[in-house]
Amino acid sequence: MAVQVNNYFGSYYPNYQFSPFMMNSCMMSPIQSSPFMNTWVMPPMGMNNGFQQMQGLMTAYMHGSYLGMMLNMQIAAAASQQMTLMQQMQALQPSTVQPQTKPQENDGDSEVSGKNKNKEKTEKTDKSEGKGKTTPKTQTVTTEMKNQIINGTYTGDNVKVNGITHYRYADCKTSDRVSVGNGKQLHKDAAEAFNKMKAAAAKEGISLNVHSGLRTAATQKDLFSNKMKTKNRSFEDNLKWSAPAGFSEHHTGLALDINCAESSFANSKEYKWLKEHASEFGFELSFPENNAQGVGFEPWHWRYVGTNGEYKSVFAAARDNDPRFKS
Repeated sequence: MAVQVNNYFGSYYPNYQFSPFMMNSCMMSPIQSSPFMNTWVMPPMGMNNGFQQMQGLMTAYMHGSYLGMMLNMQIAAAASQQMTLMQQMQALQPSTVQPQTKPQENDGDSEVSGKNKNKEKTEKTDKSEGKGKTTPKTQTVTTEMKNQIINGTYTGDNVKVNGITHYRYADCKTSDRVSVGNGKQLHKDAAEAFNKMKAAAAKEGISLNVHSGLRTAATQKDLFSNKMKTKNRSFEDNLKWSAPAGFSEHHTGLALDINCAESSFANSKEYKWLKEHASEFGFELSFPENNAQGVGFEPWHWRYVGTNGEYKSVFAAARDNDPRFKS
């Protein structure tokens, strides 16, 4: 800010002539000059006492007194003080600062890296069990979860512990169940296919029988718990050889154990015949050696997917993650 003094000297000192030296020493600058009006801008000294200071300054200048030099110093000090005050006021005003954006962290080009990350995420989803789902190789099994699995109350889509995986399966509809003798049942389509396979094997001197067929979730619960006790297995070891309730292929009525449930069956002529001919009747081995699910090798356990793949979707989760069925 500055004090504007209009025509003071024209009113009170009409005959006075200013010199350039005087204007410089008084820190005054002419803005406009005319025969009728002189307009000057003076450094800030306050509007109320500006005229009195000007009078004193002119008097001192005309007489060349010591007072003139003192007034010059006073004016300069006042101007410096006012400038400092203005700077302090400006410093108190809030400044507009553009927020700094944290640089994106990526490997190489951000766009390419972003696409790669999206691609990786998509690939993980596509490789899930089932379609469009992703699950870890190993779940963190809490005591509560362990008890739920043993008691048959666990509601997850799968069980994954120490590289062993079991997928959930629904019970076969009652209307689709048929007897295959000795109190055993299968899904009607699996039963028909098995009987055809059994007849074909018999012609070659191979005897095939249903050792275990359809099992409900309630039956599987008792079986899982009993094997832990009778065979003195740990929870993890039991998962390798027995599916928890709700996660057995036997629930579907499309899976069966043939002749026995012993490892020695792998050396039998019946197993050899099945490896060569079971697919002709729509059956495939569920758990071969070193299978993708990490389940123990079960040469006796076969599932029916249909000669035209009619029931492949029932086992989609297991088949989608099995290298044997990758195209």
